Amino acid sequence: MGYGHYVLPGETEPRGYEVEATCQHPGCEEKIDKGLGCLCYGCGGYFCDSHLGFSVDPLTDKLKEFTCFAGTRATCCDSCGQ
Repeated sequence: MGYGHYVLPGETEPRGYEVEATCQHPGCEEKIDKGLGCLCYGCGGYFCDSHLGFSVDPLTDKLKEFTCFAGTRATCCDSCGQ
């Protein structure tokens, strides 16, 4: 199985870097894809580079960790990163 175009078991919406989408941040119209590079590992939404990044816990100054199959240091959207 490749990650260009796929559907997760129990879902109907396609995902993958070949699937065109728009950033899910309110008011943002940036064109993106539904690949792993645009995925928020907190909420599962897809976001552009401006609204997706690594999140730092302000109390510990350490990266927040989201569990994902590739490891634990994953990207998250602005909302999940707060």
